[in-house]
Amino acid sequence: MKLLIFLFCIVAVNCLSDLELWTDFKVKFEKSYSDQNEENQRFKIFQDKLRQIEEHNARFNNGEETYTKGVNQFSDWTHEEYLEMLSYSKAIRPARSQHVTYRRIHREALANLPEFVDWREKNVVTEVKNQEACGSCWAFSTTGGLEGQYALKYNKLVSLSEQNLLDCSDAYGNGNCSVGGVMRFGLDYVKDNGINTEETYPYEAVQKECRYQPSQNVLHISGYEVFEQDEQALKYAVATYGPISVAIDFSLAGGYASGIFNNPACHNKPEELNHGVLVVGYGTENGIDYWIVKNSWSANFGEKGYIRMIRNANNQCGIVDDTSRALVI
Repeated sequence: MKLLIFLFCIVAVNCLSDLELWTDFKVKFEKSYSDQNEENQRFKIFQDKLRQIEEHNARFNNGEETYTKGVNQFSDWTHEEYLEMLSYSKAIRPARSQHVTYRRIHREALANLPEFVDWREKNVVTEVKNQEACGSCWAFSTTGGLEGQYALKYNKLVSLSEQNLLDCSDAYGNGNCSVGGVMRFGLDYVKDNGINTEETYPYEAVQKECRYQPSQNVLHISGYEVFEQDEQALKYAVATYGPISVAIDFSLAGGYASGIFNNPACHNKPEELNHGVLVVGYGTENGIDYWIVKNSWSANFGEKGYIRMIRNANNQCGIVDDTSRALVI
């Protein structure tokens, strides 16, 4: 009997009942609902997610998947609600800016790149942050890129203000939590104005009146550059220049827990991009190439806030379609 229970626990999410898991979930993620009807509806969604997790992880255990799924802060959301939070695609697409340089990588430069890079080990990546239910991923990707470039140039890691970008860059094409934004528009704003630190201008997960303080500006940029839509070019950029801001299709990755995310159904067209993130490295595990991607959904998501995404797989999820690196001066 003990052996049967043990085998069951391997396949299931764990040995707790759905109701016990639900109670733990509500406590961990500080969930509350307007009334019992809503809680019942959310519990049903949660149960459906548990079954999906069990089925997916059973395939993982059989060697049919390269990543696991797990319970996270979105486990009581419908897929439609999850997609609504992915805010990159709702913004106006970037036009050619006077601040942007288009960089082509010479093929010979790709010959001697390291096989593994992780900028977290070099103290140029801040702790994982949390955008909460606001569609501000673009702001976190923008600050992440700026933080890395500033740290590499001045040997000082400073956490920058996403709220500053959320509040103040409307005139450049970005929007509120429902509209979303684009990293390049955020960089256009920083080029013209500068940016405050997170400590000076903390995150509130809602757009408010602009309170930027020019006297508290942290850095200046001369502009930014984008790279060829090619995975070898992105590998070169990450190895040579540091963390790179990218946009991806994240429609199918909401339940990711660990491993190397690989789903051929993930879109790779520019018009399908919906989430801004930061590529901080790359590597290979068991013969599978991957990118190390910093997300902005707290350390509760994925691998302590990160997701490894398959690399050299036909630009899966469009990871090379919209890249950018700030030129800190």
